[in-house]
Amino acid sequence: RAFIMVAGIIIVLFSWWTYQSNQKWSSRIAIWQDCILKAPSNPRNYINMGTILDQLDRKKEAIKYFQKALEIDPGNFSAHNNYGTTLASWQQYDAAKRHFAAALQVRINEISYLNLAKIAWIQKNTEQAIQHLRAAEKVNPKVEEIHTYLGLILASIGQKDKAVNAYQKALAINPNNQKALDNLGVLYLLQKQPGKAIGFLRRSLQNNPQKIETYNNLGAALAQSNQIKAAIDILKQGFSKQPDFQDTIINLSLLLIQNKQKHKALDYYSAYLENKPNDSLVHYHKANLLADRQMLDLAIQHYKKAMVLRSDFQEAQQGLQKVTAFKQKIEQLISTTRIALKTTPDNAVLHYKLGVFYQSIGLVKLAIEELKTAARLKPNFVKTLYLTDPNLANIRKTREFQNLIK
Repeated sequence: RAFIMVAGIIIVLFSWWTYQSNQKWSSRIAIWQDCILKAPSNPRNYINMGTILDQLDRKKEAIKYFQKALEIDPGNFSAHNNYGTTLASWQQYDAAKRHFAAALQVRINEISYLNLAKIAWIQKNTEQAIQHLRAAEKVNPKVEEIHTYLGLILASIGQKDKAVNAYQKALAINPNNQKALDNLGVLYLLQKQPGKAIGFLRRSLQNNPQKIETYNNLGAALAQSNQIKAAIDILKQGFSKQPDFQDTIINLSLLLIQNKQKHKALDYYSAYLENKPNDSLVHYHKANLLADRQMLDLAIQHYKKAMVLRSDFQEAQQGLQKVTAFKQKIEQLISTTRIALKTTPDNAVLHYKLGVFYQSIGLVKLAIEELKTAARLKPNFVKTLYLTDPNLANIRKTREFQNLIK
């Protein structure tokens, strides 16, 4: 939450991380130092010097200059507001509020109201924050940040229609307002209006194609409108720009799974974990997919890794228990079937079942050998099952299985 400063007498809105100047900071400091030497009784020189130092995060020095300005002119609007901004950035909110209130005593202005609203919001006084923003809007309805901030607060308390209206006002002032475009997109997404969400999120990406969150939200909106291929494409673009963003990799992989591209989903999970190997949630999701594909030993490894990274991860613990129990059950069935085959080694059904059991715990080569034996012993019985049995779905596309069919 960036508090707003004013530069000298002229009200100029800017946040310290977006402040731009064609002059180097050192030369600007030198200019105002020279101004102070030439006009030591002019408070504006001290205000501007303090403002520049604040931009450089030299806040202790900045405060001294604001204090000096107020010694010269105790009722200086800009000095109070900028002093309050510096204090607020230090989380000295009560002291900051006093200076913003003092600035309002000197001059009713939207900047001080906006800054007071931000403090009220930080201190979880939502009603007061809205009151300050409404007051700021009355003073100057053409400040887009007032409407953007109001939209944020209204959305947070569930007043989505009013939030939409606030964001629309911000866009009427500046059609490229990034926050308004993004937040409107998210609001419409939450309201299950993906068509509108997609429009605003695409505009946002045109303005800032580097913002990874927008790719993720646009992907979600496209998926909500059943444009699955387009959603996958946009999430892939987001992943390529920032391959360590958790929401994107989870959403992308889940859509790939939905689109019957489980192998690609595994590849994306693996690529993500190369960059962020300590992400417990992604280990968990990868374990689920591995378990679904009967790659049980690898699934167990990832469930265990997720639990090491997060000891209270109950879902991972439950997944581990299920997979372990399933593996133990299959291993018991394998043991029983192998014993039975010692008695009836030419039983095609038993060989077929053993092949199914092997593939269900990821032992593909052993599975293929048993299926070959079953086919040799009873080809007419096995041929149809090879192509239709859902238990063989996970190995049906393997090269070994295709060779077996041939």
